[in-house]
Amino acid sequence: MVDLYLLPLAIFFIFCSTIGVIGNTIMVLCCAMTKRLRSPCHFLISLTCLIDAFHICGQYPFIYQFFTGCKPYQLIPVTSSQSECYFMLILPIIGYTAGGPLILAMGIDRFIAVTFPTSYRYYQQSSAKYLALQLIFPTFYTSFFLVFGFLERDINEQITCANPLALKGASFQWYNYTCAFIYVAIFFVYFRVYFLLKHSQTSSRFKSVFRSILVTVSFVLLGWATTTIANSSSYSVTDNLDTAHLIQTYAGITVNFAAASNVFVFYSINSEYREAIQKLFWGKSKKQGIAHTETSTTQDLGAHSSKRSNTLNALIFLILQTNSQIITTNDTAILPLGFFFFFCSLIGVIGNTIMVFCTIRTKRFRSPCHLLICATCVADLLHVCGQFPFCVHLFGNLTSSQAQCFYILTIPIVGFTTGGPLILSMGIDRLIAVKFPTKYRYYQEEPRNYVIAQLAFPVLYSIAFLVYGFLVRDTDVKNQMVCSNPLSLNGNSFQMFTYTSGIIYIAVFFIYLSVYVMLKSNKASARFKNVFRSILVTVGFVLLGWVTTTTANTLSYSITDDLLTIQLIQMYAGITVNFAAASNVFVFYAINSEYRAVIQSMFGIRKKGGMIFEPSSTQTVTKVVPRSGSQPTVIRFRSPCYILITVTCLADAIHISGQFPFCVHLFGNLTSTQAQCFYMLTVPLIGLTSGGPLILSMGIDRLIAVKYPTRYRIIQDEPKLYIFVQLLFPMAYAVIFLIYGFLVRDTNVKNQIICANPLALNGTAFQMFTYSSGVIYVFVFIVYLTVYLLLKNNKASARFKSVFRSLAVTVGLVMFGWVSTTTANTLSYSISDTPYTAQLIQMYAGITVNAAAASNVFVFYAINSEYREVIKALFGMKSKANSPAFEASSTMVTVKSDANLQKRRSTILSSKSVVPIIN
Repeated sequence: MVDLYLLPLAIFFIFCSTIGVIGNTIMVLCCAMTKRLRSPCHFLISLTCLIDAFHICGQYPFIYQFFTGCKPYQLIPVTSSQSECYFMLILPIIGYTAGGPLILAMGIDRFIAVTFPTSYRYYQQSSAKYLALQLIFPTFYTSFFLVFGFLERDINEQITCANPLALKGASFQWYNYTCAFIYVAIFFVYFRVYFLLKHSQTSSRFKSVFRSILVTVSFVLLGWATTTIANSSSYSVTDNLDTAHLIQTYAGITVNFAAASNVFVFYSINSEYREAIQKLFWGKSKKQGIAHTETSTTQDLGAHSSKRSNTLNALIFLILQTNSQIITTNDTAILPLGFFFFFCSLIGVIGNTIMVFCTIRTKRFRSPCHLLICATCVADLLHVCGQFPFCVHLFGNLTSSQAQCFYILTIPIVGFTTGGPLILSMGIDRLIAVKFPTKYRYYQEEPRNYVIAQLAFPVLYSIAFLVYGFLVRDTDVKNQMVCSNPLSLNGNSFQMFTYTSGIIYIAVFFIYLSVYVMLKSNKASARFKNVFRSILVTVGFVLLGWVTTTTANTLSYSITDDLLTIQLIQMYAGITVNFAAASNVFVFYAINSEYRAVIQSMFGIRKKGGMIFEPSSTQTVTKVVPRSGSQPTVIRFRSPCYILITVTCLADAIHISGQFPFCVHLFGNLTSTQAQCFYMLTVPLIGLTSGGPLILSMGIDRLIAVKYPTRYRIIQDEPKLYIFVQLLFPMAYAVIFLIYGFLVRDTNVKNQIICANPLALNGTAFQMFTYSSGVIYVFVFIVYLTVYLLLKNNKASARFKSVFRSLAVTVGLVMFGWVSTTTANTLSYSISDTPYTAQLIQMYAGITVNAAAASNVFVFYAINSEYREVIKALFGMKSKANSPAFEASSTMVTVKSDANLQKRRSTILSSKSVVPIIN
């Protein structure tokens, strides 16, 4: 009998494994046939691709056995023993055990090449010995686990054979633990090489190769991190061995995706591999490979958004038309989906926020095309936010009615309903750019009306489904469900959404095909064709995702009549779309030089040379000019003081994000155990506990700046160690209470609570936090009072006092909030012996603290001119030309604006020219 819990995984592995085997074989053939790719580095790359091909080959026995119910060498419908699985998957075991050590070996190779270039050239002359040394650790590591797995194999246990089950018990646990150490080492080695390359004059060819490796390794690290966490926690989450195996099997999705992506990464980024692949298939390549930095940004993001929308489209039409089975949180088959959506959505929110800020901050990103990209990013951001209520419901073992789900996910509905129309709008934009280039240049000069016209259909389409979804919502409280994006639209509304999305994507196909045909017969510039080529590839992925999703959703009704299984298949069908929605920032950073430069500048990574930009279909090449003196210099916000302010704001943002689960529980009439509340609010607990220590660190920083100004200037030159020391206490304090809260959590399911920040720490943990916070805030008061008195008797600059004034007001609000909160929390245990009453007092006491945490931007905008100028610039508002520059420390240096300096220079020059006449 087919295990329906594994059906979505089997469908995924059919496509992923086939693509991975073909792609990695292409990489190996390129290295074998191209003389230039036979250096030690490229040999290690080739060997890693071969190992990845071995790894994903291990999915075919799983697929065959799953769909036939037979052993691959028999026709008897039985499962395999674990021992038989080991022997069948010996080659894939070699693949996935050698993968991590080989990536580490590549990192060490790059480290030697950068640090000891002369010795590396010598090693290249004796490449056989060098490679033999590099392969010693991967060989021994793989041999060890082959022997260990052989000794631990079990001839009695019957399983559906898959890669993670080929190693039994202790051997698989040891593999997980050692992998964690290897990937930590990989992170540090590659980070070190990246840092060295930033400060060395290395050839562009070397950097291009390392960039390709770095992107691949990033995918692998992300995959192995999620997989290792899932594998390690699988034994803690459940005592059921079958459930643990299910979690481990699903956890391999990200790793297999990374193993299959090698050829796409190297083809997109590295010109040498691109030319070799072109030569392999077409017998010739262009003399000058197309650099990956010339690829357009115009459609990449929209394509990813549309891909996600279509996967959601077919999700659940029949789910709410009947009162039969609904997926509940007790279904272990849906548990891996919760882990994936949590991490994927978190990355998606951060990444899409970065993309939106790039558009807001950069004037050259305000062309119609890039504004449409930004709109698609916003839609993706809203969409992935809808997965957090799903995770809260899943891990909290909660349900809600369909009407409640609609209200909770109203904003995410806007996101996933606008995805398809937005990619259609961008396709129309590209069609106009090719067909009517003169008119398109005119639209760029006055883009407002054009962009409004392009956004009219997506906005109306979304509003129509919001209204329709509201009218047909199911208010029957008996029909309980785990709230997720596809379930927020009920019955006919979801069916209509599915049908209309199909029509939209057919239109997308024909529009992009028309643009492609026009470009083939048009004498457009090679650069424009390269731009559209990237668009076409992205749209190809979108259409492929839409076809496979629609096929899976349609077949789900043919495979089984069980509604529970149909829902499960359709929900897992959304994995690829959500992954695409979270990958926007990585795609644009890897492919497009303009977005990469802006993201680097946003995070303080300096880039030599200007970037070339083409926002539209015009052939004009515009160089990015440096910032004018009137624009605030954000780099000055990277002194120790302002970094501590930023970290404090980040802690506050994390803290108040813990109120969203509370709101979901409250308005959804939901409860959870205290242990479940602790798990849901682990991240907000970090913000909650680190807030006080961070304010104390800022006070100590200001005290040093006033008391020892000379030493503080020295610290500013090399601030990393100083900041690390300042953050030690906040980090240690937060970690202690995370561990303490975990140890004293209440797992009794009878004790149900409405999850909120103060209830995430149970009993003695919360009392200890309250008492220790009181001690910390006494020290905060003393330190800030000392700084205030020193400033009263010190001739510090006005700017320094302005900075401290902002801090003092913020700290004053926080002190007031924490004093009232701490007092209420302490008295709550004395006022009442009823736990419910004590909890109610503690929750109301948090109002002042949350108000203080939310007030940072208003305080700094009102009081501090530097922050005010930067915030205005961030939102495109004009600031005064003579806005004050920035002073992060207590130094008395006055920094003039560029306008004043220019005026002063002209005055000096004019005075010099007059002097001879006077004489």
